[in-house]
Amino acid sequence: MNTPHDHDHNDMTPLDYALARGKQLSEQLEESTKDRDLWKAEAKRWRDMYVEYDEMLEGDLEKAKKRITNVIAKIKSLEKEMNDEKY
Repeated sequence: MNTPHDHDHNDMTPLDYALARGKQLSEQLEESTKDRDLWKAEAKRWRDMYVEYDEMLEGDLEKAKKRITNVIAKIKSLEKEMNDEKY
């Protein structure tokens, strides 16, 4: 395949050179587009993973709040029971 740098060493016309350079740039753009799409997919995968993790943490936080509420209620119940026994 003729590349733009081959024009000094063969019979490439300026048009051939321009077409070869255009093809080369198109291939580079296509490769960049593929890379961009791969990175975009990877970013989406990580974002989805963090959203899922965040939802798990939110669920764990709600469970912890309920447990704390239950423990506080139990402590108050025991305090009341102890106070009732004193009298």
